[in-house]
Amino acid sequence: TRIQKIQQGLELPLAVAAEVENGLGSLLSRGTHFPSNMAFGATRSGEFAFLAGKITAEECRAVGINTIIGPTCSRVGAAIPEGLPRVESYGEKLHLVTRLSTAFMKGVHNGGAVAAPRYFPGAEVIFKGEFTGSRWLYHLRKLLVDTELGVFELLSEAGLAALIVDWREMPDLIAGKSVPTI
Repeated sequence: TRIQKIQQGLELPLAVAAEVENGLGSLLSRGTHFPSNMAFGATRSGEFAFLAGKITAEECRAVGINTIIGPTCSRVGAAIPEGLPRVESYGEKLHLVTRLSTAFMKGVHNGGAVAAPRYFPGAEVIFKGEFTGSRWLYHLRKLLVDTELGVFELLSEAGLAALIVDWREMPDLIAGKSVPTI
């Protein structure tokens, strides 16, 4: 492929990333297209998540992609921003999201690529403007420290190499209205 030809002339490897946590087929017509993360969450199968990660990585490596953006590690009802389909999450239970995210990431690594899990800090109540000022900071700190960061502690122990923290919007600390981040 063109990417592989470019790689040949470089001293350092080129990082080529793609958001294909549901398989290469979600980006290119030639490749496997897996169901949503929510569907994997419904199976509760770490083995299925591992295999999806491995197959995705192997197919991506064949076309020159070496970094998989995913899985989405946010829980439904906790940190999925408005506009992002809820099916991007494995579910609402922290232990399930953690277990399947770890399995997918290990599968990607086993398939020869790097997984870059995505996380959306914040919560629906924050994005709706129910918390403002210092209450917003307290709530976000509590959310991150008490629950959400546990996912990344476990991913880190499992060999996390990259992480994407996605702030699509951020509440104005005074007015509490959501504003897009730039």
